[in-house]
Amino acid sequence: MVDTLVDVAPGKIVPFASLDPAIDEMLAFIIVSSVDKTAKIDLVDYAVGIFDDVILPAVRHNLKDEALELFGVTYIDMYDLVECVGGNSLAETLAWASSILTGDIPGERPESLHSFAKCVEWPISHDDVADDLVASAVFYQVVAAINIMLTSIAANL
Repeated sequence: MVDTLVDVAPGKIVPFASLDPAIDEMLAFIIVSSVDKTAKIDLVDYAVGIFDDVILPAVRHNLKDEALELFGVTYIDMYDLVECVGGNSLAETLAWASSILTGDIPGERPESLHSFAKCVEWPISHDDVADDLVASAVFYQVVAAINIMLTSIAANL
C-alpha cells in the first residue's frame, strides 16, 4: 500500500510528491473488490482508508463549496462509476483533479473528464467552468459514490 509520504510544500503532504500512485491503488482495491466477494470488505476498507487518509486530506482545504451548487452529486455508487467511466479513465480524471487542487501544474483537461461528466449526469457543461470548480465537483462526486457504495455494502451484510 502507499505509505511513503513526502512534504512537497508547507502543510501539503502527498505520496511520492504525487497522488497518482495512491489513486491507482485505491481504484485497484475497488475494482478487485467488485469481483472478489470473499475479500470484498477488506479490499473496500483498504481503498477507503487510502482515500480518507491520503488523497482527501491533500485536497480538502482547496475544495470549493460552489462546485456543489453548480454540479451537485448524483446517486451512483463507486462500482457503477468505475464500470461507466473505466478504471484507467477514472484514475486519469482523479489525477487531473488532484493536481488542480494540490496546486501542481496540471496538463490539459483529460478527455476522460467528458466520460466522467456523462456518467454522473452533471446538469451543466463543465467546459466553461473554472478548473478548480470542476476538480472540486469531481471530488465531491467521488466522495458521494464511495459513501453510496459503503451504504450498499452495509445493507447487504
